[in-house]
Amino acid sequence: AAVAKLLGGGQPETLSKSYRSRPELVRLTSDLFSPAFAQAGIDEALVRVEPGHPTEPKGLGPILEQWILEPGVNPSSGKPQANISNDCSSLAEGVAQFLADPKSRVRDPRTREARDPLAGDVGVLCFTNGHCYGVADELARRGIRAVVGRPGLVNTLEARLAIAGLSLWVDADNTLARAELARWLGPDESGEKWLSDILDRQKGEALFEDEPAVAGVIRERAARPDMGVLAAFDAALSTLAIREAVVRFGEATSRLSNLDALRAQTASYVDRCRSEGLPCTLQGLLANFDQLAEDEKDAQAAAKRPDAVLVCTWHAAKGLEWPVTVLADIKKESVANALGVQLVSERDEFDIDDPLGGRSIRYWLSPYGQKKLGIPFIERVGDHEATQKVQEKARRESLRLIYVGWTRARDRLVVAGRPKHLEDGRLTVLAASGKTLLSEPNEDGTASWGAEGSESDVKLLIRKLPPTISAAQSTTAGDATTKIYQPAGPQDFPPATTAPSSLSGEGRMVEVSELGDRISIQVKGDDGMRDFGEAVHGFLAADRLAHSADEREEMAEGLLKRWNVAGAIETADLLVVSERLTTWVEANWPGARWRREWPVEQRLEGGTILRGTADLVLETEAGFVLIDHKSFPGSREQAERRAVEYAGQLAAYAGVLEAASGTAMLGSYIHLPVSGLMVQVDY
Repeated sequence: AAVAKLLGGGQPETLSKSYRSRPELVRLTSDLFSPAFAQAGIDEALVRVEPGHPTEPKGLGPILEQWILEPGVNPSSGKPQANISNDCSSLAEGVAQFLADPKSRVRDPRTREARDPLAGDVGVLCFTNGHCYGVADELARRGIRAVVGRPGLVNTLEARLAIAGLSLWVDADNTLARAELARWLGPDESGEKWLSDILDRQKGEALFEDEPAVAGVIRERAARPDMGVLAAFDAALSTLAIREAVVRFGEATSRLSNLDALRAQTASYVDRCRSEGLPCTLQGLLANFDQLAEDEKDAQAAAKRPDAVLVCTWHAAKGLEWPVTVLADIKKESVANALGVQLVSERDEFDIDDPLGGRSIRYWLSPYGQKKLGIPFIERVGDHEATQKVQEKARRESLRLIYVGWTRARDRLVVAGRPKHLEDGRLTVLAASGKTLLSEPNEDGTASWGAEGSESDVKLLIRKLPPTISAAQSTTAGDATTKIYQPAGPQDFPPATTAPSSLSGEGRMVEVSELGDRISIQVKGDDGMRDFGEAVHGFLAADRLAHSADEREEMAEGLLKRWNVAGAIETADLLVVSERLTTWVEANWPGARWRREWPVEQRLEGGTILRGTADLVLETEAGFVLIDHKSFPGSREQAERRAVEYAGQLAAYAGVLEAASGTAMLGSYIHLPVSGLMVQVDY
């Protein structure tokens, strides 16, 4: 509503292509969701997209599967029995059959060729955490590794060791913390000496005083008593070398991810204290951990890994993707009504100057608890206008959630549910003009989906999956590395993160292209040049020559004004800078896809995360072209000398692009808009 108000009836700019999914799946998604969202007041043009990849490798098979979760048999009555437990068993059986099927293929992200699927290529989406746990347990019974964010983070061994280190940081006399650290981080792996030390301890004698882990924390605590909560957390883990130590216990990826999750909880506690004006202490953090465990809100990390199926809720799937996505819990939803707590609005239109005006929270008591049938009061509420509004709101939210889950799939989408779930389940929100856009496929898997008059013929691979009972199987331990604890001390570690812009290096100038005459600018001081550069970057990222001259000029003036550099450059000259760039690109790489402000990230060999944003990447069929804008104001000779100094930055970006895509770089360039130059740099 806010966007519509700001645009004043105009259409927002949208991405027109999807590069995630297979072409056939992209087109089907548009055919199904465009008319469904149109019923909710969203223009079909904003939903419909075209495939970004016109072709795909051979042998990927169908884009759709339907898994029919058949009921089990009640052992006492011999009659069919459908329940959540049987659904979980059938879902796990479906994953097992898919992974074992020699015809199952997915697209390798590096080679872009079809290959056999791995467990990590599959994501299963359920509506409740309990269902997620059930599916993960059933997968484990079949010897298929699965990761799921279960509660119990605080009671994992890795978290207990971190908490013991923090407890000792708070109280150097905490004997339980000393004992835990000595037992798991000390050199006595058998535990015999550890136990004898406890039993032989004399009254008043300090416990494990000479253990390196214990002594290290006490020494660091004394040296830095005023350290903040988050810094103390990091210092405790570093001093104890917990990350290095826990890998020897197996499941290294999960344990390291759990330590990251515990740190995230620590950061959340610090942020909450800061926003609410509460004291932020280590004692409070430890109490917060206990409360999270008691409330079962201490979810363990669900680390994505190539050898494990990831099972998560539909709501947690946003931003993720898998080659194969299984949509579970496609069953009938509960009907919403106006009882309970509701947000209501007396206004038909959104007021950007008074966004909360006319809005209130309403509570209508439900006096009959869960009982709903045969009660006149409940029936009258169901016919009330307020209930119709609540149901329409719930329908729109359900449609958005279905869209999120549906579009997680890259190569194949699986809809899984009990028989007839397509015509009586969550997917019935895919409707237009009162008619569902999905229908149950025929026995051969063929179906006609979409709006009347524009249906698409689809082919589904159908798997009928009765629940099966499998003997429990143990999963093999993950790769682990044994590292003996070493006392902490001054050490040099690679940085946790780094940015390409911080990397220096001397390159070689390959070629200089003249884009036009030098542009006149008037900027004072380093701060002024920095802000001017930000304004130029912003304009080059947002400008489109398809817009009218008035729109482009208005955007340029606004950017310069907001960066406090109005008058630093003539608005017309800033438009010329963008036009020169477009002309040069079209002359050298016509038809290239422009990737403006493209975020990149890569874990380097030493563990450092390289993270940055490339100004402009051109994607062609032959490879990538990297362009970085620099608003350097010097002469041509000075600009050329300065350009080669950015070789380290260009090399870092190029390394990420090559590693992620397996595609060669065609060239790396420094764009100097003020000087009117494009300098190709070899690193």
